[in-house]
Amino acid sequence: MGRLIDCSRTVMKEVYGIHPLQKNTDPTSPEITEVCRILRDSEIPPIHSGFRVTAAIVFERSESGERFYATGSNIEAANIAVSICGERSALLKLREVPGPWKILAIHIASDSASFITPGTLCRELLSEFATPDTPIVMGCARNTHPSEIISLGELYPHNHLFSKVPKDVVEATAVAFSKSAQFPNSEPEKQLVAAAMECLQQPPHNTFHPMRYACAVLFENNQVIVEEQSVALEYGASIDAVCMVAAQLRRKATESKPILLVQSDQFGVLHAPFAAGRVWLFENGFHNVPILVHRPDGLLATTTAEELVPKFHRTTFCSAPSVKLGGLWVEEEECAECSHN
Repeated sequence: MGRLIDCSRTVMKEVYGIHPLQKNTDPTSPEITEVCRILRDSEIPPIHSGFRVTAAIVFERSESGERFYATGSNIEAANIAVSICGERSALLKLREVPGPWKILAIHIASDSASFITPGTLCRELLSEFATPDTPIVMGCARNTHPSEIISLGELYPHNHLFSKVPKDVVEATAVAFSKSAQFPNSEPEKQLVAAAMECLQQPPHNTFHPMRYACAVLFENNQVIVEEQSVALEYGASIDAVCMVAAQLRRKATESKPILLVQSDQFGVLHAPFAAGRVWLFENGFHNVPILVHRPDGLLATTTAEELVPKFHRTTFCSAPSVKLGGLWVEEEECAECSHN
């Protein structure tokens, strides 16, 4: 019987939309970044943001050593929360490629006049399939400057402690981790973790997702607020624990300063806020609130949302009649010719 799936280079391109590369191709080659620019220029900007992002993920098939790249572009809806970025769009193509394969590099081009990094949601999803040392190659809107390269691990520190653990063993893995992990010594920290764990004692309304999370925040006046993650079978409708506590956090912060945040699972393991939670904290004025987390070695560490979303960019559209910036998305602080500065 013949092979059900033909993984030849021709089929990879025609069936999977995957483009072949020479075996010795540098994964960070500027030619691949230029492919992203060409793809971007061929596309109509999304009607909701007017901002195009294209990406190319370079990968190698483990069995043959052959190299390919998959491209993707951002797609948007009126409800911007359901939109998909270019990096995740490219990653979706790899999902159909017969494995095993290894991601070697990720290239990005956009309508921004300066370099932009992947957003936090993309950083988190890419971290599931790529290693922390995977290079991210960022190109400007115009090919006037060399690309900038940074590693995925630098962009997404404190990734999920159990990110690559299968569902059927993740609870046992978490229990084992909790037994050897360091736990807080100070009373305020212990009480905050206890409050988060107590919130998780109620039976879950569904058991499809075995891991559960709660976020607890301590204020200077010793008040504590806590909320559990809201899980939905429709993945995109789930709300993580930090975002669940967001409304309370905003109100209480007008009365007293938040001084410590934890996100605990049901076994007392302290996770850094996930992508949506960390960027919400960063963008809403809570970027310097201390966050207590477990490191992969089980030791405790303190971080902040600002440290969890390094090189996070805010851009705005500039229509000023400038040869350099006109009609491009620019960093807000760079736009000296209009009211955006």
